[in-house]
Amino acid sequence: MSTPYLHRRIQPARLHPTLALRPTHLLEFLVNGTLTDESAEAITRGMPRTKTETPTYIAMVSRMLRGLELRLATGDIDDLAAASAIVDQANAALTRAILALRDQGYSLQDIADRLGTSRQAVHQRLSRAA
Repeated sequence: MSTPYLHRRIQPARLHPTLALRPTHLLEFLVNGTLTDESAEAITRGMPRTKTETPTYIAMVSRMLRGLELRLATGDIDDLAAASAIVDQANAALTRAILALRDQGYSLQDIADRLGTSRQAVHQRLSRAA
């Protein structure tokens, strides 16, 4: 007798052979709205990365932020708190990216030059994160 589809236990690895997903990865994302480095790595394992991916992604996020600006300007004032949370997430993501670049050997001056700021400003950002 075969088990009905809805009652069969599906192993995440069977869903996609290159993804080593566990139910905890999906649950983590659904509950927190974010992923740990381990979960993000498990989801993207085996996926090729190209240099054109990041600029394209940044352009998409920029368009989304412009759209958010228009919605907030014509929407409910209570939505401002959610927009502020997005700003906080973006700042935290930038700080984590800077720390990762430092771990890869980039100097504070290299990072500051790319950000268009001073080495001291980058150092101050990292000091606040610690």
